Parts: sequence; structure tokens; C-alpha cells
Amino acid sequence: MINFAATKKVIDLWDPFGLIDFITPNEYDREIKRIVEKANKTNALTSEILANIIIDVFTKSFSGLFEKHEAECLEIARKVLESYK
Repeated sequence: MINFAATKKVIDLWDPFGLIDFITPNEYDREIKRIVEKANKTNALTSEILANIIIDVFTKSFSGLFEKHEAECLEIARKVLESYK
């Protein structure tokens, strides 16, 4: 299982839209909450599955403006999962 705080650290450092420094430090909290909820409903969470969850959540939240490559999201997913080791 993943948790909000550790996932938030990784996502906020990534800052996929470059918003953290200009808007609020909780800009992605809604998306992070959804990512954590979806991930924790998955029986065998892998970095590939988590990357797809990240893509899905950000694409839906930002109305198709999310254009990060799958490889980049996979790296972020790996960092999230590594933060629990």
C-alpha cells in the first residue's frame, strides 16, 4: 500500500505542470488522493500499473492537457514505490 504523504513528496518534486512555485503547495493534492485510492485498490501494484493510474488521474483532472510520456510516469511510479522500501 502507498500513502498520501510519501506519494505527495514525489509528485510535488516532479511538479508535472510547474505550478507548485506559483500557485499553492497543495496544487496536486486532489490528484494525489485519487492516485493513492486507486493504487490501494489494486491487488498487485507494480510500477507499470501505478504509472497508468498516474496518467489516467492527471489526464482526467487536467482535461487532456497532461502530455507527459509514459516512460516519465513510469519513473515517477518507481520513485513512489521505492519510497516505501
